[in-house]
Amino acid sequence: MTTCVVILPRPTSRSLHLPWAWDWQISSGVVKIVVVVVVVVVVVVVVVVVVVVARYSSSTVVVVVEVVVVVVVVVVVVVVVVVVVVVVVIVVVAAAAVVVVVVGIIVVK
Repeated sequence: MTTCVVILPRPTSRSLHLPWAWDWQISSGVVKIVVVVVVVVVVVVVVVVVVVVARYSSSTVVVVVEVVVVVVVVVVVVVVVVVVVVVVVIVVVAAAAVVVVVVGIIVVK
């Protein structure tokens, strides 16, 4: 029979708040992600306005603008998907870290 022992660092008074994984680095990372999402939403709104304006006029410039707008929309959608995936990964990792620490504390006690 094999025994697996997980050695966890003793929590200091500074790290006693739960969850431990949500330190200032991850929190600031989440803030950055929220800022990116807000910027993306603003860009999407601007793009929608440009498309609506472009629909009411017809010229070669408008066609070029529409192509550029479509490309920008595709890029924005990809960025939003990546941001959502990153947020989900951060939340899952933070939750896993909390579970590991709590289980470690229970096992140690």
